[in-house]
Amino acid sequence: MASYAEILETQLTNEWIPEQKILSSAVCEKYNISRAGSKRTNSAKSALKQLHVVGTATKGLTTEGKVYWRSGNGDENSIMIISDEESYVSYSTSFLISRARKNIETLENFLVDFTIEKLTSEYSESWETKIPDRTFEKLDQQRRRNEYNKWINVPQDHIFCNANITDFADIYRQEWQLFKPTFGDKEITLGKLKEIGYLRNAIQHNSELESREYIFFNTTVERFLAGFQNKNTDLNRTPFSGV
Repeated sequence: MASYAEILETQLTNEWIPEQKILSSAVCEKYNISRAGSKRTNSAKSALKQLHVVGTATKGLTTEGKVYWRSGNGDENSIMIISDEESYVSYSTSFLISRARKNIETLENFLVDFTIEKLTSEYSESWETKIPDRTFEKLDQQRRRNEYNKWINVPQDHIFCNANITDFADIYRQEWQLFKPTFGDKEITLGKLKEIGYLRNAIQHNSELESREYIFFNTTVERFLAGFQNKNTDLNRTPFSGV
């Protein structure tokens, strides 16, 4: 009986093939069955990953995080981003991580300015009282702690100096009527912020993620920011529309 690696090598071509399709096909060929179970599919996936390591298979990722495969050109662990125009640009994992960290900085700086502007326009100088109690206490404690840490290179001049995406989501949830004209759909907005907030924390703490997760994070944040740039501040639809 042929091994998964041998079968996969014959099935990989110069055309992109969806991951699930090539794995199912390999299992069905190996066992002469019509439907592949998850356990056998996982074994085939392990073989495919090994082919990727040695350069026999090339991994392709769409901007939505979907995974495709084609025959490799000898480059080990080669990953290519498949754009909407079907042009392919190869990015290393280190590039995706670097881009994600830059996007984190850009997004959180934007959310600081945007949130303060919205809160002060409604509540004037008392805007800090509208931050949820638990969120305010956490941020205030971190600010006071960082004031004594000389290695912290972030000015501790306002309550949001250490805030992250999840903190802003907590504020928007509590003050939804104020932010509703900007974000539009509450479920979509808070759901997406929760997703990218989780990934943000993983990236900042050097947790190992799959390439598709970095791509999802980068494209979601970049489209979100582009929505504001195209529509200024208040939008007629959620900035996450189409993300």
